[in-house]
Amino acid sequence: MINKSVYVYLCLSIIYLFNGNCTAQKDEKKNDAALENLVLELEEISNKKTIEDNDVLKAYGIINILSTNSLYHTTLPPSERPSRGFAKICVKNNRSIGVNKYIEFMLTQKGSADEMLSTDFEELFKNNPVFVINKIRKLNNSDQDYIFSHWIWGYFHNRCNLENTKGNELKFDKQDYKDYFFNIYPVLKINQDEYKNEMNKMLELILNWLDDYY
Repeated sequence: MINKSVYVYLCLSIIYLFNGNCTAQKDEKKNDAALENLVLELEEISNKKTIEDNDVLKAYGIINILSTNSLYHTTLPPSERPSRGFAKICVKNNRSIGVNKYIEFMLTQKGSADEMLSTDFEELFKNNPVFVINKIRKLNNSDQDYIFSHWIWGYFHNRCNLENTKGNELKFDKQDYKDYFFNIYPVLKINQDEYKNEMNKMLELILNWLDDYY
């Protein structure tokens, strides 16, 4: 026979655990609903025709909340992740604040396996290389290397995929990679003296990738 006091204790423990589990489930549902609302809010901003600076700041706050939730990194396909919506917002902003906030977001994602960070960043760079370089110049050497590592991955990935090439086929090689680079980023050709150091680094990265992978 179970002692009466022990029996009462066990019953109360079961009730406590059941209530606690129900409360946790309710809290989890509330949290999921709140996150879904943030995703919808981010999507609404990204669909605007014109992205103002305040939109970027609001989106930056949202993406920093969403990026801490593994649900949006593991269950969604890359093309549907909130980070893509944030990148779209920063590109459409077409001003330095969009560039700055996207790079700041990238720096919080060190160690992330999200390859879309690289492809989206290269698109951001292509849209406004001067803004990007000016932001990179303000970073320490380690962060600069990290950002350039994303750029070079995105550069080759986007050249293969956006230009409908087959497999690893590229439209440039070691003979004309510089001309190709300046065709993509013509503003850098115009301002070669001002951005000489950054351009040399990027061209060196391209050449190294050609040596290693093509």
